[in-house]
Amino acid sequence: MSEFDMTLDLTGADADAVGYPALPSGSYEAHVAKADWRTTDNIDGSKALPHNTPYLNLGIQVNDDEEDRDGQRVAGMYAGFTKLFIPPADYDKTKAQGMKNRMANFLKAIGEDYEKKGYKIPDAEELIGKELTVVVRKKRDSNSSSGFSNEIEGFKTAGSSESADTGLLV
Repeated sequence: MSEFDMTLDLTGADADAVGYPALPSGSYEAHVAKADWRTTDNIDGSKALPHNTPYLNLGIQVNDDEEDRDGQRVAGMYAGFTKLFIPPADYDKTKAQGMKNRMANFLKAIGEDYEKKGYKIPDAEELIGKELTVVVRKKRDSNSSSGFSNEIEGFKTAGSSESADTGLLV
């Protein structure tokens, strides 16, 4: 077994400078960098979705060849993380439809034929590397070291970033 030197020079380290810088609002060519299936933790019933509701946890990263926007380098930056839930059959119909719409929006953007009968959502590993256009909105966030964070508004088919740079879905 190897021995490790557990000393580390932390001179100049800033404990508050963690996380990802926020992108300017807009549309960016991106890809799925992280994906895994998880379930909600709601043992005591205090949260909106029931315990063990499955969801797809995604990390979306701007492509390396994406150009600068508003004078900020965006290549390789994270656009954000999002959760796409599979609502229970007996869940509030309006809220469930919104969740289904978000999932359909993502699947359409990565080119999946989700409307065919018997469609099965791919395994998380199969989603990593899928190309798409991500639409983000920069928002104030007092918990972020920069004071801002990104919210993923939606997705479009890869190559759609030229048509919308406002951060709003069209």
